[in-house]
Amino acid sequence: MLLSLIPRVHLGVLFILTVCVVSAALSGIYKLQPVAGAATSRETTVARRALETSAFALLATIVVNSTADVQNSSDGLCTLREAITAANTDTASGATAGECVAGSGSDTIDLTGVTGTITLTSALPAIASGMTLTGPGASQLTVSGNNSVRVFYITLSGPGIVNFSGLTISNGLATMNVGGGIYNENAATVNVSDSTISNNSAVLGGGLANSSNGPFTITNCTVTSNTAGTAGGIYNGLGPFNVINSTLTNNTASGGSGNGGGINTGSGTLTVVNSTFHNNGAAGGGGAIYKNGSGSITVTNSTFTNNSASSGGGINNTSGNNPQIRNTIIALNSSVSG
Repeated sequence: MLLSLIPRVHLGVLFILTVCVVSAALSGIYKLQPVAGAATSRETTVARRALETSAFALLATIVVNSTADVQNSSDGLCTLREAITAANTDTASGATAGECVAGSGSDTIDLTGVTGTITLTSALPAIASGMTLTGPGASQLTVSGNNSVRVFYITLSGPGIVNFSGLTISNGLATMNVGGGIYNENAATVNVSDSTISNNSAVLGGGLANSSNGPFTITNCTVTSNTAGTAGGIYNGLGPFNVINSTLTNNTASGGSGNGGGINTGSGTLTVVNSTFHNNGAAGGGGAIYKNGSGSITVTNSTFTNNSASSGGGINNTSGNNPQIRNTIIALNSSVSG
């Protein structure tokens, strides 16, 4: 009855005032009377910083400070060989200052502070965990297999990711094996950017080989002067392979019936964008690209010139769907049988 005496126009104001008073009272309670056992402001800050520290610890940066190819726990050097081991095992290479710190999670191996050539005296440890290898630039640092060993071997399974950038990977040799420069054996995702892959050799995939179903992408790369019995520059088996803003030149599949001077691809998808294939050659089919499998080929905004083979000087597609080719120049390629 009392409410009925209050003009309706003021009911909303009364309600708002009531809510504000109650809210202010509750606010005061929480400010002046913390719940028993609740963390103080200082404790909260300490806990937050601890969480931030542990989060950053999951991403270690291992700084390589020498081009030597040694593994010595007390020389104060962090070499590429030691850095890969530290990243794989989450263990420091030694207690001496300058040694590689322990890895933790998906690590970064920082090579930006060294220049020249890292000449391998034996095969590097296989890359068995997710990591990023960052160099100072392809013209500044070379990792050489010394024409005796493969350069990088990736055994990591998916969904792990391995990244390479700013490096020249050269003179790798996979005797009676696959992938002279980089070999992705399992299902890792591999990305190579701003790098040069040159003068590597193998039985299959002279420069790069992706025999797994993991995706492999090269961006802003040069793949040149690699040789193999089959797949002179790149071999791709089951996974998607992407060539973006890159150049493949002077690669050779030199076996008696070697196919794919530039790239040999099987049942995986091959995507080529804004790239150049020039002067690649194959004793068999596909001077630039050879496909023998159910995979697809899509080529966009690219150039194929002066490639040669016994059959299909530019692209030789022996099975599956026809290549999808858009805005692309294919000229001056040669073959014996078309």
